[in-house]
Amino acid sequence: QKHRGEVRGGTLMNRALSLTQPWASLLACGIKSIECRSWTPKFVLPFKFYIHATSKTDEFAFEDLSLEARGALPFGIDDSSLTINSAIVGFATLSEVKTYRIDDAFKADELLHFATGYFKPEEFAKGRAHGFVLTDPHVIMPVPCKGALSFWKVPQDVMERVWF
Repeated sequence: QKHRGEVRGGTLMNRALSLTQPWASLLACGIKSIECRSWTPKFVLPFKFYIHATSKTDEFAFEDLSLEARGALPFGIDDSSLTINSAIVGFATLSEVKTYRIDDAFKADELLHFATGYFKPEEFAKGRAHGFVLTDPHVIMPVPCKGALSFWKVPQDVMERVWF
């Protein structure tokens, strides 16, 4: 069954989170299941949101992306999908927010967040090292749009073009 736009009742919010590629597509297809941030969301968990690919690609990350991760890409998703920019590329559910208090806990989740070295040591001590645990990810046909910082409201005209 296909739905268009926003589904109410806590199922899908009209919010998006922007990430550089290849991270946005890796979240959407479920290879990356934790997104690291130094802030926490202001929404009641769990909630669904759109995954937006920014206008930039993390070239170093793309080049270093392991062959194992590329081999785990779902059918129909290839390197070209990892370079789609300035578009909503999927959606997922934010199920939990982990707060990493020590570097060892962060390193233990390395194959879930691929973010080695993301946090400075003092961020662990200050409680500013968070992992957004994502479940039920979905890839959608890309919908071009500009992004913003934090969780941002998706414009209505963009919502009307999202099909999943």
